[in-house]
Amino acid sequence: MIPPIKINFNIVSKNGTDLFFSPDAPFQSDSLQIYQLRGITLPYPVSIEGEDHKYFSFNAHGTDRDTCYFRISEADIDTLIYVASPDLPSECPGMKLDTVYYNGLVSSPNQATGTFQLIKSP
Repeated sequence: MIPPIKINFNIVSKNGTDLFFSPDAPFQSDSLQIYQLRGITLPYPVSIEGEDHKYFSFNAHGTDRDTCYFRISEADIDTLIYVASPDLPSECPGMKLDTVYYNGLVSSPNQATGTFQLIKSP
């Protein structure tokens, strides 16, 4: 069995403002739900991590490519696609995260924190 892939991220505006954890954030952190469509639709457990720099985290299926849907509000659903490859050499087979696309845009990890900065379009 392949272990899940942990994805750490922040959702930010085009100017880099965190849309959930900044002082005047337009969204509440408990409003985010992440889904995958696999027969029945159940939300992923999403956690909030970090002390000085808060971010979201969830465990995605350990597969080479998949799609998740982020529901921020009833009328606001975004798409995240992740691409992974085998983590070799490794004693335990697993996958490493290669690329994350958020609403079609490639997202890069923040060099200081390692979290992906997902840019939300208006």
